[in-house]
Amino acid sequence: MFFLGAPLMPLIIFLVVMIGTILYSYFEGKDLSALTFRKKQADTFANENLLKVKIREYTEKKIDYSKRYKIETLCLQAGLNWSYTDYVIVCGSFSIGLFLLFSVLMQNPLMGIIFSIVALFVPKQVITFIKNRRFGILERQIGPFMNMVIKRYENTRDFQRALVLTMEEFRGTQPMFGELQKTVAEIQVGVSIGDAMDNLARRTGNIYLARLSDYYKIASTLGTEEVRRKLLRQAYEQFEENRKMKEFLKKEISEPVKDSYIMVSTIPAFFLFGTFTMQGYLEFMLRDPIGKLGMAVIVSIIIGAIWFINARIAAPLN
Repeated sequence: MFFLGAPLMPLIIFLVVMIGTILYSYFEGKDLSALTFRKKQADTFANENLLKVKIREYTEKKIDYSKRYKIETLCLQAGLNWSYTDYVIVCGSFSIGLFLLFSVLMQNPLMGIIFSIVALFVPKQVITFIKNRRFGILERQIGPFMNMVIKRYENTRDFQRALVLTMEEFRGTQPMFGELQKTVAEIQVGVSIGDAMDNLARRTGNIYLARLSDYYKIASTLGTEEVRRKLLRQAYEQFEENRKMKEFLKKEISEPVKDSYIMVSTIPAFFLFGTFTMQGYLEFMLRDPIGKLGMAVIVSIIIGAIWFINARIAAPLN
């Protein structure tokens, strides 16, 4: 038992940490005041260990800012408060864990090498899947938010107050409530309303929230109430037009997405069928050199197919 458990420990530790981080990220926004926002910032700096600092320094020198920004934006849109350094650590841990799993436990060094490389890209696919699912939920919440905050701004002429009142309306409705809490907390600690709205647009990945932010910056400098009202209302009207078009396209593409996942799932299903119905099948796939090679190729194809579905077929419609 010890022999079997030792190679699996890095993978088990990684899975526990990753799942725990994802769950924490989803529920952390339930009580985010300006004070807790500052505490989180202080804790983040205090908890950085030497390894993390070294990795961060290396990536800042060797990796382009645009690539780091893109990965960090992806994590934010999936609800994960990860820096690029956190992402690199997760990818490296996953790579080492799978290498040990396949090389030591399954005694397939070829598969271990393949998966140590493939595993570097797996966390991104998992995060992309979470992001796509989250976008689908946010899509149904952003429209009501824009409508409510614009109407409240028209009545109060105070965008920050309009945001706070609208946030309370969304209490208990995730993930929008958590995102609004972060936005309000940023404003309370001194971030300008325009920048806080830009950050909200970045975290939600919604171009119409970005337009609302831009229109607010313009409207806040104009003196005519009628111009302000019409300008902000345009962002919401454009969002609604886009939403109606997307609803039609989603119906058209939902069946191909479902069929794609079903086709991919048949591959492991056939493997399980062969394992339980054909004598020596599992031994051949796990011990024989040809079986090991076939296993590595098949699993690589599955991962490639899942990547294609997530990145192309099931990706959010823009």
